[in-house]
Amino acid sequence: MKRIAIMGNGFIGGGLAAHYRQNNEHVDVLDRIDFSFLDADAVDAYFKSHEPYDIVFFCAYIGGTRATGYNTGTDDSVIVKNIRMFDNIGRALPAGTKYIYFGSGAQYTKERNLIRVKEEELGKVIPTNEYGYAKYLSAKIIEGNPDYYDLVLFGLYGPREDPFIRFITNSCYKAILGIPLVINQNVKFDYLLIDDLFQLCDKIVYGDKPLRHRVFNATPDESITLEEIASIILNLAQSDNPVQFLNPGMNYEYTGSNERLRENFPDIRFTSYRDGIAEVYAYCKSHIDEVDVEKIRADAALANCTTKK
Repeated sequence: MKRIAIMGNGFIGGGLAAHYRQNNEHVDVLDRIDFSFLDADAVDAYFKSHEPYDIVFFCAYIGGTRATGYNTGTDDSVIVKNIRMFDNIGRALPAGTKYIYFGSGAQYTKERNLIRVKEEELGKVIPTNEYGYAKYLSAKIIEGNPDYYDLVLFGLYGPREDPFIRFITNSCYKAILGIPLVINQNVKFDYLLIDDLFQLCDKIVYGDKPLRHRVFNATPDESITLEEIASIILNLAQSDNPVQFLNPGMNYEYTGSNERLRENFPDIRFTSYRDGIAEVYAYCKSHIDEVDVEKIRADAALANCTTKK
């Protein structure tokens, strides 16, 4: 039995906990209500008072969501807090503990086209966004530590994601409710189904061979535009609802190369976009009576989406 600690209990952290409990592993989930990850003494005391873990997942972040315009605040507090939490936990772990972090395409900087960007480009352009800069600095720390791993996410989706800030689930609910789908500006993305992310995590959790690299773009083989996602959703709903674009043209592409990932894990399989979105759609349909329709309609997070002029 593996001993696993998950720091953070959001969409990723909660999903990881359920996944590894189903695998009959020992799982402890820690969140800010337990103690502050910014408090190095509290973090150190926790790990010293518990039996050592085999794997620790870092899932605690500030900023970087659609709800906040992919950043929180306009000063260095975002950088300091994200780095300090990550480093406090890492320093408290005994050597040999696998420490798995979830990076972001923002660490390559989103203020340009990222077209199947490779991990080797890390640091060639420094992010100006505080959240992206914090991710960049974390990735540089990870590159130099044999116990650390960075799975870099460009887009993640799945059942149980927040329907008020996540495009795919929000759009599924809108299609079911007969509400027009709204897109700020079309863009090509790499979206990864959360179950496929768990498959990648398993490669590290259960792997016993040393890996050459520490940073991996966690991206599928194919990319997709928001317009194509909307088309899949409307097809599933058998709806001719309109799709409204608030701004013309294409935003900066946001895709990453998975060549390094496939080189290290050649047997990975990715769920097709249609099958993955169908899974989310079915979940939304079965939970339609529980959702706040007015909040879905309002789509308040839309105002924080960036636009390429």
